[in-house]
Amino acid sequence: MRYVQTTQPALQQAQENNGLRQAHLDELLTLLHQYEGKNHKYPKGVSTESASLISKDGADICAALVSTYSAELPYDPLTGYYHDCTSYNTGYTIMLTAKDKITITAPQTELGKQITLTR
Repeated sequence: MRYVQTTQPALQQAQENNGLRQAHLDELLTLLHQYEGKNHKYPKGVSTESASLISKDGADICAALVSTYSAELPYDPLTGYYHDCTSYNTGYTIMLTAKDKITITAPQTELGKQITLTR
């Protein structure tokens, strides 16, 4: 008897993308906490008012993190992009909670998965 392995490439790609998003949020939180540890504050653009898109036109944290803490900012594999700190949109949102914790969310996930990290 011969078995044929079937694969679902679209499902596998979506799962990989969501795994990458999870890793990106963790990386962003680590970078922000490194910045806060050295500067005793979070970069300008991180607000308690509402969640903002991490982008040049939103929560513009790129210049505060890139070069010192990272070579570039991670971005959503489908909706984000990064060229440099003058042209980027991570596709992720950021907010400072009332208890001085950072919450980063990937709003454009796949397979109905919610990906949010708070630290």
